[in-house]
Amino acid sequence: MKKRLPQAQPKGRSCGQCNECCTALGVPEIQKTTFHTCSHVVEHKCDIYANRPEVCRIYKCAWLQDVLPGPERPDRVGVVIDRTQSTLNLEKRIGAVVYTARITRPGPDADEVIRRLSVDNVVIIVDASDKRRIVGPPRVMPALQAIKQEGVNSLASK
Repeated sequence: MKKRLPQAQPKGRSCGQCNECCTALGVPEIQKTTFHTCSHVVEHKCDIYANRPEVCRIYKCAWLQDVLPGPERPDRVGVVIDRTQSTLNLEKRIGAVVYTARITRPGPDADEVIRRLSVDNVVIIVDASDKRRIVGPPRVMPALQAIKQEGVNSLASK
């Protein structure tokens, strides 16, 4: 599994009742697959929190990193957004920040968050069927097409 970029959590933000990442992300150490709620989530809490896997311990979604406004917490909008180590080289090549958006609950709220984020950034959208599409500002789309033609199709971590 690709490592997440370690970043500090802004003061005042905490997961609270949100556990969307516990559905969206895969955690091989506990045989948890993507887009399936983790069996360790009990009443919005992790029952192995003190001994949770490293990937869970270091993960910070874009909302926790203050990239998204307060009301756009993942459990409220149905999408978990993050940046991963695997996209850093891609970011250098296209000159834009690349986010991965895992849609946990399709709908207009998730669509709107992604639309606004993609005005200035590239967003790799992944749904529960593992279908992927890429949206972003027009200025970077030619570079993305060139990379795709080179055969670089594994743009997002699972």
